[in-house]
Amino acid sequence: MNNYFTLIYLTTELNAKLRNAIFTHAVTWRKNILDIFFESDGAETIKLMASTDRQKTALFPDGMTSSRKSNVTSFFETLEGKSVDRISLSDNDRLVSITFKDETTKLVFRLFGTDPNVLLVDEGLITESFKNPDKNIGQPEPESREPRPVPFSDTKGPLKKRVQRTWPLLPRPLIPRLIGHFDLEQKSDAEIEVFFNKAEDELRHNGEPSVIDGYQICLLPESFFNPDNRETFDSVNDAVRTAFFRDWSANRLENRQKDIREKVSRQISRLENLSKQASKASKNLERADEYEQSGHLLMAHAHLPAPESEVISLPALFSENPEEEINIQVKPGKSIAENAAWYYERKQKAERSWETAMEYAADVEQKLEDYRALQKKIEAADTAQKWREFMDDHKKHPLIDESADQSQQVRKAFRTTKAGKYEVWIGKNAKSNDELLRASHKEDIWLHARGVSGSHTVIRMNKNQHDPDMKLIHQVAAWAAFYSQARGAETVPVIWTRRKYVRKPKGAAAGAVVVDREKVVLVSPSEPKYDYL
Repeated sequence: MNNYFTLIYLTTELNAKLRNAIFTHAVTWRKNILDIFFESDGAETIKLMASTDRQKTALFPDGMTSSRKSNVTSFFETLEGKSVDRISLSDNDRLVSITFKDETTKLVFRLFGTDPNVLLVDEGLITESFKNPDKNIGQPEPESREPRPVPFSDTKGPLKKRVQRTWPLLPRPLIPRLIGHFDLEQKSDAEIEVFFNKAEDELRHNGEPSVIDGYQICLLPESFFNPDNRETFDSVNDAVRTAFFRDWSANRLENRQKDIREKVSRQISRLENLSKQASKASKNLERADEYEQSGHLLMAHAHLPAPESEVISLPALFSENPEEEINIQVKPGKSIAENAAWYYERKQKAERSWETAMEYAADVEQKLEDYRALQKKIEAADTAQKWREFMDDHKKHPLIDESADQSQQVRKAFRTTKAGKYEVWIGKNAKSNDELLRASHKEDIWLHARGVSGSHTVIRMNKNQHDPDMKLIHQVAAWAAFYSQARGAETVPVIWTRRKYVRKPKGAAAGAVVVDREKVVLVSPSEPKYDYL
């Protein structure tokens, strides 16, 4: 952000602004960001912002002069009350120094390399460091690196690399722009050398602050280089500040886009898997009749001894050919009747699987279509403006609405389904039961199998104080019974009450509660059909 030529003009502007100003304090509130506050003779507060992110170093006075009061760490407290004497830039390197009037103390801004930093130097030694203090304190004041340009005629390789070696102080992001804009690949070495010597001279002596591509600093005067998207500023500081915050916002936008893209991709993958499951369930239904027929054949021969092998051959009773036999896979050691029961159970599971799949298959396909359309819109939003428009149009979408996303995060702790118009939460384990209890509302209906361990179950009442009908209570109670140690019983007593009458004693084990005003229903355990979407 602050290339060497930018810093030439910036130090001039800083001298006009900060000379004789009083250092008041310096704080950090975000990684790699340091805010340094001064007070001028006219009691004006000036904030100097330094970024030591190696991908985006920057130094500029920030017009927002308020100082954060919480979640901050202070630095360089020994400078408080000292007056600024001058701001200087080292020869041919990005080392900016603020020297104070005692002439022995200075703040040094190292705005290059893999370890950019802000250092407090006293009598030539580093006494405090914004980053990596163990590595820096006690070390000598950093020295400028002398650039070692190579004559252009001695360079080889791509033109961009050749230019960097001959003119090492030129802003690197600007070089490919100039090569393309002026078609320099087609020029002779002599013409290229004249061009970049002229460019360097213009940058050093005739700089005009501007921003191109939204957040790239350019000091070349308009008469020398004037791209279509050039935005001019009155000062280098204004240009740097604008470019920095635009770049920062763009990076935040990119991270937000990446997050939403990944969420949409995950939803598409999940829905595609559900679609495959629905297709698989349909195929299983085709086998339900086969399972039933095998069960009937086995029951017709229930008098036979338990099979010793995994396959048994039986007469095809339902075939027109009485001599035909059918091979049936069985479980060795189990009786014929037990194997028949196993086939009947497989038939029932196949039918239940198909029924469940058919209930959500249409919704899955519709949602899959919707998410694929959303994915295309995300890819089409390839500019900041388009992305803002996309976000405005879809701000209530559950994957974009942050409040909905937080709610979804809470619900991941439980199983979630629906009974009629009501959402139902079912705990997964003791810890999940505690989380469910904390997240539920006092007017929700709470259920639990009586006298045995099991999942806490809640009917979300949306603050409604009227009880749901008893049919719905029985339905959800059957689910609570299914997720308990009494799952195998024919009937199970299940207690229910309002959530406000359930409390967790201090120090009680996970999942343990005390219940008041309980009511009891007797139900047969049954597994809920989940809201897969």
